[in-house]
Amino acid sequence: MSIVSFRRIDNLIKEASPNFYASDTKFLGSTQASSVVSHTTNKIPKDSVVYYKDATFTWVNYRQDLLNKNYEPLLRNVNFELKRGQMAIVTGSKGSGKSNFIKSMLGEMTLVGGSMAVVPLHTSMPIFYASQDIFLQRGTIRSNITFGYRFDEQLYNAVLKAVELEFDISTWEKGDLRVVSDNAHSLSGGQRVRMELARAVYAYLVFHKVNKEYNNSKCSFLMCLDGSFHGLDPYVAKTIFNNLFNLKTGLLVKDDLSVVLTASKMSLDLCLKSSDVGLFPDCPIYNLKDEKLNFYAHLHDFVKNKKRTTDFNYLSPLDQPCHMNSMTKDMLNLCSSGSSSRLGRVEVTKSLYSTSFKSVADQALGGAKLNRYKIAFTPAVVLFLLYIVLNIGVNVMESVKYVISTRLSDYISKNTNDYKNVLEDAISGASVNRSFKKDSDYEIRFYEQRDYKARCKFMLDGVTAWISLSFNWVFSTTTFLVLVLPIVLDKFTKYKLSVGYFGLAISLCSNVLKSFNFFAMMYSNLEQVLVPVDRFKYFVPFGQRLVFDPFHNVHEEYVVNPTKKGVTVNKDQLVKRRAVEFKNENKKFYGLRRLSYHPKITILDVDRYLTSDHSGVELKDVCVYTTLAHTPESMILKHLNVSSNRSEIIGIIGRTGAGKTTLLSVLQNIIANRTGQVLLDGKDLNDIPKVVLRQIIGVLPQQPFVFKGWTVRRFLDPRRLFSDDEINQALSKCGLLNFVNELPGGTKLDTVIVSEEPVLYHLKSKGGKSRPIAFEKERSMSMGYAQPGSETDMLLSNTQLRTLWLARLVLYRHFYRMIVVDEPPEEDTNEEASARKDELQVPIYDLLHKHFSHCTTFVTAHDVNVLKTCTSVWVIHDGCLVKTCKASNVSANESIASIIEQNVKRN
Repeated sequence: MSIVSFRRIDNLIKEASPNFYASDTKFLGSTQASSVVSHTTNKIPKDSVVYYKDATFTWVNYRQDLLNKNYEPLLRNVNFELKRGQMAIVTGSKGSGKSNFIKSMLGEMTLVGGSMAVVPLHTSMPIFYASQDIFLQRGTIRSNITFGYRFDEQLYNAVLKAVELEFDISTWEKGDLRVVSDNAHSLSGGQRVRMELARAVYAYLVFHKVNKEYNNSKCSFLMCLDGSFHGLDPYVAKTIFNNLFNLKTGLLVKDDLSVVLTASKMSLDLCLKSSDVGLFPDCPIYNLKDEKLNFYAHLHDFVKNKKRTTDFNYLSPLDQPCHMNSMTKDMLNLCSSGSSSRLGRVEVTKSLYSTSFKSVADQALGGAKLNRYKIAFTPAVVLFLLYIVLNIGVNVMESVKYVISTRLSDYISKNTNDYKNVLEDAISGASVNRSFKKDSDYEIRFYEQRDYKARCKFMLDGVTAWISLSFNWVFSTTTFLVLVLPIVLDKFTKYKLSVGYFGLAISLCSNVLKSFNFFAMMYSNLEQVLVPVDRFKYFVPFGQRLVFDPFHNVHEEYVVNPTKKGVTVNKDQLVKRRAVEFKNENKKFYGLRRLSYHPKITILDVDRYLTSDHSGVELKDVCVYTTLAHTPESMILKHLNVSSNRSEIIGIIGRTGAGKTTLLSVLQNIIANRTGQVLLDGKDLNDIPKVVLRQIIGVLPQQPFVFKGWTVRRFLDPRRLFSDDEINQALSKCGLLNFVNELPGGTKLDTVIVSEEPVLYHLKSKGGKSRPIAFEKERSMSMGYAQPGSETDMLLSNTQLRTLWLARLVLYRHFYRMIVVDEPPEEDTNEEASARKDELQVPIYDLLHKHFSHCTTFVTAHDVNVLKTCTSVWVIHDGCLVKTCKASNVSANESIASIIEQNVKRN
């Protein structure tokens, strides 16, 4: 099975590349792309880095679909040229195809018409890509930014300063050594966006330095920034744009770099407001509309609102040949990290294995002599005593071996997670890894984990063989006595040898040997797999006893009564409903599973913990620290004293990383190391049970979470309290009923958002048929679903999930007393977007006023349109509440930027 699995992975790596530009790797060799385009060619103009001529792109998932032309183009007849040292900006409304345009440069999309040339793809150079879908791996902040490249402290600090991460890192206890999980959900949205941007900028600067010092800056690089200024407050966005693209001091204004930036016109306008436009390059701005790319304006004219008066030449004439340079392998090695990397550790391991054990022992033991025979026979006395004990306990071992083997299988299954983690990272960040040419790194990681497994197997076999051989030597004397002693007694004494007894004795000795060999193997397995268990004890505080929680009944539920008078939860009907649902979900072996089904529903009365009428929220001297030791240096929220009343909508603004997300965590009572009081209707949140808080505080998060197998119905009603009619009424109030009814498949509320099995496996099991063309086209439209070819099996995009989450809040509105909204979905005010009929728009402001007037609502935002219906605005800076004002005082986005800038300068 292991050989078959290894071959399948090997075939996947060899054959899964989405384009013929796949770069050569350490394992596969060159793909001979030079047979298509030579390094010196007259097919593209001189100094061109990207060249599209009537290019048409689409997503093709299967070779047969390409041969049968079973696809719909998503970008049509694109004419685009980007030369060395130039910058281009691509704008468009939501869903217009800006990310598709970037993916075409990365080689992710399939060219089905016209011609294209992307020089870094041909020369096997990395493309420095900052994705709109944030991809961050498990590890430290620093490791995510350096991304396996050589660490240069000067460049690293320059990047942190340019993307405004210096202040954020200084507030963390471990600084940039802070460990984050997959995609770093513990960070705020703005911090995650800036980390993604920092990774691309840092990687380029490392390559630029080597290219300048060793290659005379001959190599051309490409950077693709896909929505890298989305989710940032106006001040930070404007500052980062200046730090990167200022003609005098910008980190990305280099002769060997070409930049493609996608952004909405509104976010681009925010970055350039109140700035001297002469400080930035007068780059062309393109607009994507109806699957076509058209020139819109030059940057300086865009700022001055000048209309284009002359025709724009999309392509340069082919007058001079273009020579494409690349970096040598030695230069690329200078860009990679040193012996601290995985590749370096593999090389060190190889060098150790290449030497003899004797030379290693001499170096490690300082020349001490080892007597291998003494080592082998030293434990003989102990093993002989062990043999006596084994004769008594052999039956006991036979009884417990089944229990041990079961536990061993559990331990082994847990240790296979290392392989799964490597494959998971490779799949979830495929576009980013391919653009940075990190494909081979995942092969190295896989081989490294395979090497660890081989070491464990070698240790297992070695220990087993050593113990077995040692015991055989010790027990051979006993066997010899059992064989010879009866013969001697028979010959020289009156004792007569019985053949049956003699054979029984030999058989018993043989059984003891087999039992001990089996015991040695099981013991070695146990020692191998108990290493993680032994490591676990270091997570238990010293001097404290490990106590496990009592058995949790997974069928036990706590439901609060709605705050609206006259609306109650019927416990008996709910129990009957749970029984029916359990039977429908467990049709196989229902009789056996029914024995362990013990439903328990507890109805909680909110009036036992809070007043019957909601009055408001108040914060009294609230501080939040990063450590248990409440020192001034570790303080991230500082002495907040503020209150809000019922029906108020509080807008929270501030610089990215100022503490807005932390404040929302305080309001939900999920933050650690908090002091002071957070009062909800006069009651401290710490005095309210968590099962109650979770049901009276409604939250719209930045990153919605969906379990595999969940349908739209379960996503909207996770507690399963409402009927289909009530769910449809909530969707209708949000204007989302038609959207749900028109989802692909026609199953409406039963539409599965994330399948239990991967999409490729599911399609393969059904005969390998691809999705319908109409579905593929729908997924790419502005109404559209998750892109085909993306690294997700999610049917809906993140924006659509957040929009549906609003319907969930409306459905559960009678339970809530407080609403927390972290960056609501943007309203596209673009004229083109408003003219489209297929755009998914939800009147969030009307919903807040109409359905949540009985609650206190808190909204964090960077867009003035989000704040236009707020009753008041709180300005947060450096963990302090520095200002409260009316929403009318924040009449424009530049006002938000100026307010934040004033507080930054004051600080």
